[in-house]
Amino acid sequence: MEQKIYKIRPEVIKDGSEKRLEWQAEETLSAPRSPEISLALTIIALGLLFFGIITKNYLFVVIIVLVGFILYMQRQKGIQSLFFAVEKDGVEINGKPYRYDSFQSFWIFGKEHEHGQELALRSERRFSPLFLIPIPHSIDANRLRELMLEHLPEKEEKESLVDLLRKAYF
Repeated sequence: MEQKIYKIRPEVIKDGSEKRLEWQAEETLSAPRSPEISLALTIIALGLLFFGIITKNYLFVVIIVLVGFILYMQRQKGIQSLFFAVEKDGVEINGKPYRYDSFQSFWIFGKEHEHGQELALRSERRFSPLFLIPIPHSIDANRLRELMLEHLPEKEEKESLVDLLRKAYF
């Protein structure tokens, strides 16, 4: 099973007139997929390709090739450094600022992961997924909650099936 590990660098806290919490996480693939699973997926993909060619369903063949290429490229992706900041104007994710008025609410998932808790931000957009931000153990979740309550209401969220599958398999 493939799992993402977040290596957390210490947060920077600026006190005074500007309230800000910031931290950086490096996302890496921790457990490589076993050779047996890779072999099984390759055999299934080749079988599906063969089936598509025999049934002359070339759109299906193209889709299988594209999915295989995307999965291959995802496996080859290197370490991605993620930057997060919570401040008076909004939330910053990888250098992109998001104003508080672009979110409906927030929730801090208390379930402990190897990297700590997670901050969930519900977007104002109807079909947009939750923004899930890892909170390292070095960040005081109560202080983060207090900063967020100044700008957004707290509303309990449930992790979606997609999020649970992502954490379990990707």
